[in-house]
Amino acid sequence: MLIIGSYEAIPVTEIQEQHGVILNLSSLIEGFEKVHLAPSVQPELNDEKNFDIAYAEYIFSNDDPFMEIMKIMYPLYEGNDVYLLVSRGEDTYDIVTESLCKLIQQRYGYNYQIINYMCDLNRYDESGFSAAGIQIFDQDKERYIKIMQERGLIHIDPEG
Repeated sequence: MLIIGSYEAIPVTEIQEQHGVILNLSSLIEGFEKVHLAPSVQPELNDEKNFDIAYAEYIFSNDDPFMEIMKIMYPLYEGNDVYLLVSRGEDTYDIVTESLCKLIQQRYGYNYQIINYMCDLNRYDESGFSAAGIQIFDQDKERYIKIMQERGLIHIDPEG
Protein backbone atom coordinates (compact mmCIF):
# COMPACT_ATOMS: atom_id res chain seq x y z
CA MET A 1 0.00 0.00 0.00
CA LEU A 2 1.03 3.59 -0.62
CA ILE A 3 0.59 5.94 2.35
CA ILE A 4 1.24 9.67 2.33
CA GLY A 5 1.38 11.71 5.51
CA SER A 6 3.42 13.70 7.97
CA TYR A 7 5.98 12.07 10.23
CA GLU A 8 3.58 12.40 13.17
CA ALA A 9 0.80 10.58 11.30
CA ILE A 10 2.83 7.56 10.23
CA PRO A 11 3.63 4.67 12.62
CA VAL A 12 7.38 4.71 11.84
CA THR A 13 8.43 1.96 14.28
CA GLU A 14 5.75 -0.43 13.01
CA ILE A 15 6.72 0.26 9.40
CA GLN A 16 10.39 -0.39 10.07
CA GLU A 17 9.55 -3.65 11.87
CA GLN A 18 7.53 -4.79 8.84
CA HIS A 19 10.33 -3.76 6.44
CA GLY A 20 8.22 -1.11 4.75
CA VAL A 21 9.93 1.61 2.74
CA ILE A 22 9.88 5.15 4.15
CA LEU A 23 10.76 7.94 1.72
CA ASN A 24 10.90 11.65 2.42
CA LEU A 25 9.15 13.70 -0.26
CA SER A 26 8.84 17.05 1.50
CA SER A 27 9.11 16.56 5.26
CA LEU A 28 11.57 18.55 7.32
CA ILE A 29 12.37 15.38 9.29
CA GLU A 30 15.89 14.04 8.69
CA GLY A 31 17.03 10.44 8.58
CA PHE A 32 14.93 9.06 5.73
CA GLU A 33 15.88 8.65 2.09
CA LYS A 34 14.83 11.66 0.05
CA VAL A 35 12.80 11.27 -3.09
CA HIS A 36 13.52 14.29 -5.28
CA LEU A 37 10.31 14.85 -7.19
CA ALA A 38 9.69 18.55 -6.65
CA PRO A 39 10.79 20.50 -9.72
CA SER A 40 13.44 23.09 -8.83
CA VAL A 41 11.44 25.70 -10.74
CA GLN A 42 7.70 25.29 -10.76
CA PRO A 43 6.00 26.26 -13.97
CA GLU A 44 3.73 29.29 -14.00
CA LEU A 45 0.51 27.47 -14.76
CA ASN A 46 -2.90 28.86 -14.13
CA ASP A 47 -4.78 25.67 -13.41
CA GLU A 48 -4.37 22.31 -11.77
CA LYS A 49 -4.84 20.27 -14.97
CA ASN A 50 -2.02 22.09 -16.77
CA PHE A 51 0.24 21.67 -13.74
CA ASP A 52 -0.51 17.91 -13.66
CA ILE A 53 0.33 17.59 -17.37
CA ALA A 54 3.57 19.58 -17.01
CA TYR A 55 4.53 17.60 -13.90
CA ALA A 56 4.04 14.24 -15.63
CA GLU A 57 6.07 15.48 -18.57
CA TYR A 58 8.83 16.62 -16.21
CA ILE A 59 9.02 13.18 -14.59
CA PHE A 60 8.80 10.97 -17.65
CA SER A 61 10.90 13.03 -20.06
CA ASN A 62 13.93 13.28 -17.73
CA ASP A 63 15.92 10.34 -16.41
CA ASP A 64 16.65 11.76 -12.94
CA PRO A 65 13.04 12.40 -11.83
CA PHE A 66 12.03 9.15 -13.55
CA MET A 67 14.55 7.30 -11.38
CA GLU A 68 13.10 9.05 -8.33
CA ILE A 69 9.53 7.91 -9.03
CA MET A 70 10.87 4.39 -9.40
CA LYS A 71 12.05 4.62 -5.75
CA ILE A 72 8.33 4.63 -4.96
CA MET A 73 6.96 2.30 -7.62
CA TYR A 74 9.55 -0.51 -7.58
CA PRO A 75 9.03 -1.39 -3.88
CA LEU A 76 5.25 -1.34 -4.46
CA TYR A 77 5.79 -3.71 -7.40
CA GLU A 78 7.81 -5.99 -5.10
CA GLY A 79 4.89 -6.07 -2.64
CA ASN A 80 6.28 -3.68 -0.04
CA ASP A 81 4.38 -0.87 1.64
CA VAL A 82 5.71 2.59 0.79
CA TYR A 83 5.28 5.58 3.08
CA LEU A 84 5.91 9.08 1.72
CA LEU A 85 6.67 11.65 4.38
CA VAL A 86 5.35 15.10 3.53
CA SER A 87 5.09 18.42 5.29
CA ARG A 88 1.44 19.30 5.50
CA GLY A 89 0.36 22.86 4.86
CA GLU A 90 3.20 23.95 2.59
CA ASP A 91 1.39 25.07 -0.56
CA THR A 92 4.30 24.32 -2.88
CA TYR A 93 4.62 20.72 -1.76
CA ASP A 94 0.90 20.16 -1.43
CA ILE A 95 0.57 20.87 -5.16
CA VAL A 96 3.39 18.48 -5.96
CA THR A 97 2.12 15.80 -3.57
CA GLU A 98 -1.38 15.96 -5.01
CA SER A 99 -0.12 15.86 -8.58
CA LEU A 100 2.21 12.93 -7.79
CA CYS A 101 -0.64 10.95 -6.20
CA LYS A 102 -2.90 11.54 -9.19
CA LEU A 103 -0.08 10.58 -11.56
CA ILE A 104 0.53 7.27 -9.76
CA GLN A 105 -3.19 6.52 -9.70
CA GLN A 106 -3.75 7.37 -13.36
CA ARG A 107 -0.59 5.81 -14.80
CA TYR A 108 -0.40 2.65 -12.71
CA GLY A 109 -3.92 2.30 -11.33
CA TYR A 110 -2.40 2.24 -7.84
CA ASN A 111 -4.53 3.81 -5.09
CA TYR A 112 -3.08 5.62 -2.10
CA GLN A 113 -4.05 6.85 1.33
CA ILE A 114 -3.38 10.36 2.56
CA ILE A 115 -3.48 10.34 6.33
CA ASN A 116 -3.51 13.15 8.85
CA TYR A 117 -3.45 10.97 11.98
CA MET A 118 -2.35 7.41 12.68
CA CYS A 119 -5.98 6.42 13.23
CA ASP A 120 -6.73 7.36 9.58
CA LEU A 121 -4.60 4.47 8.32
CA ASN A 122 -6.56 1.62 6.75
CA ARG A 123 -4.30 -1.34 7.58
CA TYR A 124 -6.49 -3.64 5.44
CA ASP A 125 -5.89 -1.69 2.23
CA GLU A 126 -5.02 -4.17 -0.52
CA SER A 127 -4.31 -1.66 -3.28
CA GLY A 128 -2.34 -2.87 -6.24
CA PHE A 129 -1.56 -2.13 -9.85
CA SER A 130 -4.40 -2.22 -12.36
CA ALA A 131 -4.03 -4.59 -15.34
CA ALA A 132 -3.15 -1.68 -17.64
CA GLY A 133 -0.97 -0.15 -14.91
CA ILE A 134 1.20 -3.24 -14.54
CA GLN A 135 1.80 -3.27 -18.29
CA ILE A 136 2.91 0.36 -18.15
CA PHE A 137 5.06 -0.42 -15.13
CA ASP A 138 6.72 -3.29 -17.02
CA GLN A 139 7.72 -0.81 -19.75
CA ASP A 140 8.96 1.65 -17.13
CA LYS A 141 10.89 -1.15 -15.42
CA GLU A 142 12.74 -1.86 -18.69
CA ARG A 143 13.69 1.82 -18.95
CA TYR A 144 14.73 1.84 -15.28
CA ILE A 145 17.01 -1.19 -15.75
CA LYS A 146 18.52 0.33 -18.90
CA ILE A 147 19.32 3.58 -17.07
CA MET A 148 20.80 1.64 -14.15
CA GLN A 149 23.03 -0.26 -16.58
CA GLU A 150 24.08 2.93 -18.38
CA ARG A 151 25.02 4.50 -15.05
CA GLY A 152 27.00 1.43 -14.02
CA LEU A 153 24.74 0.77 -11.05
CA ILE A 154 23.88 -2.77 -12.13
CA HIS A 155 25.39 -5.31 -14.45
CA ILE A 156 23.25 -7.93 -16.12
CA ASP A 157 25.06 -10.95 -17.47
CA PRO A 158 23.71 -11.66 -20.99
CA GLU A 159 24.44 -15.35 -20.41
CA GLY A 160 21.88 -15.39 -17.58
